[in-house]
Amino acid sequence: MCMICAARRPADLTAAYDRHGAEGGGTAPVVTKSVGQLVTQLVSGYWASFGEGPRAFDVAPGGTLTYNLGDLSAAERHIAVAALEAWSNVTGLRFTPFVAPALASATEGTDAPATIGGARPLAMNTALDGSFFAPGDRDVYAVSLQRGQTYSFALEGRGASGVEDPFLRLRDGSGTLLSANDDYGGTRDSLITFTAGYTGVHYIDAGTFNDEYAGGYRLTVSQSPLLAGITFTNSDPEGGAFSISDLEGDRIVASLVMVESNWDFDPVSINSYWFQTYMHEIGHALGLGHAGDYNGDAIWGRDDKFADDSWQTTIMSYFSQEDNPNVNASYAFTLTPMMADIEAIRLLYGDSIRAYHGNTVYGANSNVGGYLGRVFAAIFDGASASQRDFIRNPWTMTIFDTGGRDRIDVSTLSNNAKIDLAPGAASSVAGLRNNLLIARDVVIEEARTGAGDDRLIGNAAANRLSAGAGRDTLTGGLGNDTLTGGSGNDVLNGGGGRDTVVYAGAGSVRVDLGRGVASGTGHGSDRLDSIEKVTGGRRGDVLTGDDAANVLSGQAGADTLRGGGAADTLVGGAGNDILNGGRGRDTARFEGGADIRVDLARSDRQVTGQGGDRLTGIENLVSGRGDDVLRGDGGANRLAGNAGNDRLFGRGGNDTLIGGQQADRLVGGAGDDRVTGGAGSDRFVFTAGRDIVTDHQLGIDTLAVSRALWTGRGGVDGMLDDLATRSGGATRIDFGDGDVLILRGVTNLDRLADDIVLI
Repeated sequence: MCMICAARRPADLTAAYDRHGAEGGGTAPVVTKSVGQLVTQLVSGYWASFGEGPRAFDVAPGGTLTYNLGDLSAAERHIAVAALEAWSNVTGLRFTPFVAPALASATEGTDAPATIGGARPLAMNTALDGSFFAPGDRDVYAVSLQRGQTYSFALEGRGASGVEDPFLRLRDGSGTLLSANDDYGGTRDSLITFTAGYTGVHYIDAGTFNDEYAGGYRLTVSQSPLLAGITFTNSDPEGGAFSISDLEGDRIVASLVMVESNWDFDPVSINSYWFQTYMHEIGHALGLGHAGDYNGDAIWGRDDKFADDSWQTTIMSYFSQEDNPNVNASYAFTLTPMMADIEAIRLLYGDSIRAYHGNTVYGANSNVGGYLGRVFAAIFDGASASQRDFIRNPWTMTIFDTGGRDRIDVSTLSNNAKIDLAPGAASSVAGLRNNLLIARDVVIEEARTGAGDDRLIGNAAANRLSAGAGRDTLTGGLGNDTLTGGSGNDVLNGGGGRDTVVYAGAGSVRVDLGRGVASGTGHGSDRLDSIEKVTGGRRGDVLTGDDAANVLSGQAGADTLRGGGAADTLVGGAGNDILNGGRGRDTARFEGGADIRVDLARSDRQVTGQGGDRLTGIENLVSGRGDDVLRGDGGANRLAGNAGNDRLFGRGGNDTLIGGQQADRLVGGAGDDRVTGGAGSDRFVFTAGRDIVTDHQLGIDTLAVSRALWTGRGGVDGMLDDLATRSGGATRIDFGDGDVLILRGVTNLDRLADDIVLI
C-alpha cells in the first residue's frame, strides 16, 4: 500500500496535504527545463525516490476501470465524474460505475477448523459471517478454483464487536502460502485478488494481525471484483486530500481517493481548486507520482528538481504558476491534465487510443461535448452554467487531439489574444497569460480570434488563421496557409509555403503584392509579406501580383486583376472583370455552372458565365461546370474543360487540351498537341501536327481524322494497315510530312478501327 499527498513520506499516515503547502520565492538548484524529464519523474522518478518502481492498473489500452463514488455529496460526485472524464479524454480508458456482485449469505456456525486438514468447504460467490472467538483463533475454508480465473477474497471486521485488524492468507492444496494481505484501501481490512494457476482446491486461512485480536468478521469469496478500481471518499480521520493504492508488484489492484468535504473555500466546481485536486489525486490513483520528490508540502528552492515544475506543465506539481519564477503565465486552475501528465499517463496505459480524432473545435461553438464542452460554452458562448461547472476562476488547460482538422476559436471574446499553433506552445486567451497550451505532437490547423489586437502564429500544417477587428498580426508557418486579418490595420505574413490572404468580408480592396500593401473601403491598411494568393472583397477590387506565381481571385464586382512576372492564375468571379496576365504563362480560371465562350485571340469582352471579361496576356484557360467553348490563340495554350460537355480548340502552337468529366470535343489544330479526354465519350479531332492522345477509350471515344491526311485505298482499315505501328503499349500513325498521331495505351488495331471516322 502507498499513500501519497500525505504530509510526510508514505509510511506516515498521520497528516494531510493542503493547497497552501507549496511556497515560492526561493532560488532553486534546478535541472534543465524539459517536459521529457518531468514525464520520467511522474512515471518512475518519484517512486524511485522511495525505492519503488512504476505502477499501473492491469488494463488494456482503451479498457475499462470501475469507480465507486461512495459517500460523496451530489456536487462532489459531479466533479469527481468530470475529473475521471478528463483522464479518459487523454488515455482512452473508460470509467464505469462499480456494481457489487450478487452474493449468497452464510454463517460460520460452530468454530471453523484452524488447519487445512479439516477445512470447511465454502461455495464461491458467498459472504460468510463468522467470529474469531479468542486471540490466536484461525478459521480455514476450502474453495475450488479454476485455472486462469481471477478471484477476489476479502476479510473485514463485522458487527458491533468486529475484529480490529484482520489478516488474510491464501494457500495451495498442500498448504503452501500463495498470497497474503493485511490492510488495503486505507482501512485495516484485508483483500486478495488472485488468478489461479491450477484447477482444484485452495485454502483460505483467515486470522488477525500477529494473531492478536478477536471479534466478528465477514469473509467474502467472489469470481467478480469486490471493490471498484477507484473508490472515492470525503471523510477520513486525518482529513486533507490523498490517494492510496494497493499493489501487487507493479500492478495497482485498487486505489482510494480522499478529498475532505471542506477542502476549499470556493464552491465545489469544475472551474476550481476542487476539480484540480480531484484530477491530481486520480492521477496518483492511476500511477503518477509528483513532479518532485516532495509529499505533503514543498518550498521552491528547496524541493524542486525541474525548472518547469508547476501547474503550467503538470497537475501533479505542488507549485502554482506564480510559485515558480521560471513560468510566465497567469495564476490559474487546470481544466485538464497538462502536457507532462498527458505524455506520462499514455506511457503507462498506451498511446494507441485516439482521442478527439475528428474535426474538433476548441472554444466558441465547441463540439467536444462533456464537461469541457459545458465549460467552453460558459467561457466563450455566454451560456448559463451551473455553479458546479463554472464559477469564473482563472483557468488553464492543454489541448490533446489525435486527428482531423481542428480549430481554436476565441472569436467571441474581445480581449487581446495570442494564439500559437506550434505543438507544445502556450497561447494567451480570455484575458489570461499563456493559459491555453497544445500538447506536444498535436497538430491544430485553424485559429480564430475576436475584436482585440491579436497575434496568431501558425505551424507546419496548412493553417487557416482568422482575426476580427483590431490591429492584428498573423504569421503563417511552413504550410500553405490562409490568412484573414479582418478590419483594422493588420500585418499578414504567410511564412513558408504558398499562402493566401482573404478579404472576402471587405468591400473593394486594392492589393499590391509587389509593394506588400493592401487597403480597402472600411477595412484598413495592411502590410503583406510572403503572400502568393489573394482573394478580394465583395465589390470591385484591384489585385496586383509580384514576381511569384500568384493566384488572384476577384470574387464579386468589376475587378481588375494584374499578374506579375511568373505563371499566375486569375479568377475574376462575378462581374465584368479585366484579367491581365502580365509576363509569364498565365491562366484564367472560370468557376460556376454557367456556359462560357472564351477565345484567347480576342481582346474585347467575352461571355464568361458571370459577366463579360476582357483578357490580355493569358495563355491558359480553365472552365467551370457548364458546357463551355474554349479557343486558344497562335501560342502554346493549355485548355481544361472540367465538368460539362466542352469543346476545346487549340489552334496553332503546341497545346495541351484536357476535356474533363463528360462528353467533350477536342481539336488540337496545328502544332504538336497533347490531348486528354477524361471521363465520358469524347471526340478527338486530328488535322495536322504531331499529337498525342493520352487516354483514348476503345469502344467509348471517337477519333476523327482529316481525309486530307489519308488519300490511299481501303478507308480506315487501309490507313491503319499502311501507316500504323505498335510499340511500347501505344499505336503510332505516321501520315508523313511531320503529321503523326500517337495513341497511348492503345494496341488493338481492330477495335481502334471501329472508333475512327474520316472527316
